[in-house]
Amino acid sequence: MTRMSKLISAHVAESGLETVFNSIPSRYQKKPSNPNIFSIPKLKVQEAYGKNLKIATFTTSKNQYDAIKNINKSLADLDIKVFNVKSCDYRTSVEGSYKTAPRLMPMMHAIFHLMLSCKDILRLKLNKGESIKEYIFMIKWYVAIHQVLSNKKLDALIISNDHLARQRIATLVAYDLNIKSIYIQHASVSKYFPHLNFDVALLDSKASHDSYKNSISKAKNLGKKPSSECRVYLTGSSKKIAPVTKVGQFIGLALNPATDRKELNKILERLSIEKLQTLVRFHPSQSEEDIIEIMHTANNKMVKFDVSGSVEDFFNSCYCIVAGNSSIILEAKLANLEAIYYSNLDKIEYDYYGYCAHGLAKSVENLDKLEALIRKSQEQTRQIDINALQYFSATHSTQWEGNEAEYAAKTIQDFLTSQDLTVRSIS
Repeated sequence: MTRMSKLISAHVAESGLETVFNSIPSRYQKKPSNPNIFSIPKLKVQEAYGKNLKIATFTTSKNQYDAIKNINKSLADLDIKVFNVKSCDYRTSVEGSYKTAPRLMPMMHAIFHLMLSCKDILRLKLNKGESIKEYIFMIKWYVAIHQVLSNKKLDALIISNDHLARQRIATLVAYDLNIKSIYIQHASVSKYFPHLNFDVALLDSKASHDSYKNSISKAKNLGKKPSSECRVYLTGSSKKIAPVTKVGQFIGLALNPATDRKELNKILERLSIEKLQTLVRFHPSQSEEDIIEIMHTANNKMVKFDVSGSVEDFFNSCYCIVAGNSSIILEAKLANLEAIYYSNLDKIEYDYYGYCAHGLAKSVENLDKLEALIRKSQEQTRQIDINALQYFSATHSTQWEGNEAEYAAKTIQDFLTSQDLTVRSIS
């Protein structure tokens, strides 16, 4: 049993929470590193049955996969064949999947295309501190993705992240193979995200479209496709967020990798002194080391930890949600929970996603105001601002609410078969 397994098991034994499980969810497991810089990455491929069209999805994290898995099911219902292509460096079990292996002819074909696209790969804007070694990894990913996609004779490639290097490489491969590229938004976006560089973008809302229109990102488009050619449709979020079925007993405190540890400790200490029970939720991308350290530091009876991985269970355990710059604020409002934005919880730009500016969340900047707003949320009836919610979730309070995956799948089918579209393009 790992150190984290023991820690979580001990916490479960003490808490008795229904929302806490006895095993570590795959999203919190250590990611194996690639030990050889010269080896070609392997990909997991899962095939679905279908006759009408052939589409591949490419994901490198659980969050990305969760954003499109319901759409995949809806595409299958339309008799469209879907290939789920995943990186092997995150642990999500996929029934019926197989791992790819390098093959000579597809690799030579990929290297030929790679030579033509070297300038585009060098234009990738990597994070500060990353070296030429990272560019070598990007070249390897180009070859690996190219091998899989070129073998499938695809009509389209779907990705659910527009700014990470591997996703941008996959988009470049699609461009080089003359495959339509489709982007499906998986979380809230901001003006710092790159310009849309796809054939089609299915966005959650007008807020997302405004962010992309006003993008100040200096990231260069890959291939020769200008952003003006991207067709944009507002289909809402395919993540199903159900309204809470009961009022929970906890304040939900949602963390992410950018959480300021000192501020977190101050919040937990204050809420514990005031006898306010807190349920802490970790972000899917937080490391095992972060989680262990936080659980050890916040070791008091008023603080519990949600390690179930289920957003629905987390929401049903809470009566309000406190977070920094995180899309869980939007998800909480869709679940009919009070959402409080605590501006000091991370060091990211104030109101990064614009939730407070557009009336979706209430902002507080110190512990006194936070406590007052939490106590107020215990007493008053929840109010829903439909206009604010619709600005961030286009399908809210419409006929498509709860059926966004079907909406998106039909839009994709109509686009690829040149039919009258289910929704009208806004760009």
